[in-house]
Amino acid sequence: MSLSGIKNELMTKINPESEIEVEKVNRYISLVRLYQKLQREANKNPVIVVKNGAQEYVKTNPALNDMNKISTSLIALGKDMGLASAPPLPDDDNSGGDLT
Repeated sequence: MSLSGIKNELMTKINPESEIEVEKVNRYISLVRLYQKLQREANKNPVIVVKNGAQEYVKTNPALNDMNKISTSLIALGKDMGLASAPPLPDDDNSGGDLT
């Protein structure tokens, strides 16, 4: 589902004359956009190499933690808008598949 499709679906579920509810929809879409950007980055580089002087180690991409936080925010915002469950995140055409 595209961002415009999600926005259209959300707009049908709220009072479009309420500035507060419209702001929540816009905030939701903004969070989805950010989630997609982080997802593309995490798919490209699921792990990163950190160099600290002579030390070098591998750790998970911090974008993965941020994605979890945004997902939690999306669920909470969806509940605040009175949705039984939050609309699905749009498919990302640039996804590299599972991280496993």
